[in-house]
Amino acid sequence: MDDNKHYVWGHVYHQVVLEAHTPRTSKEIELMVGDRIEIARKQKYTNYSGYTQGTNLRSWRLGWYPAYKVEHELNVVKMPTYPDGNKENPATSLGKH
Repeated sequence: MDDNKHYVWGHVYHQVVLEAHTPRTSKEIELMVGDRIEIARKQKYTNYSGYTQGTNLRSWRLGWYPAYKVEHELNVVKMPTYPDGNKENPATSLGKH
């Protein structure tokens, strides 16, 4: 794609600030290390300019910020473990009585 507009259509995404940012214009938002930024679905953001649009969850301000100063927050889910190693797969036992 050569288009510079990207859209987030699914879930709400969060980013964590790694480096502070002082706004240079009224369209930018302040970032402090550790702040969480929310990128909501259907919210427009641009990668080619180097700036992303999001809402700072500390200040509740919506605006632009340098994309290189944040990283995506990962949601790690604990998966079930089967220490015996020989558990029946529920998907294969459907219809069994």
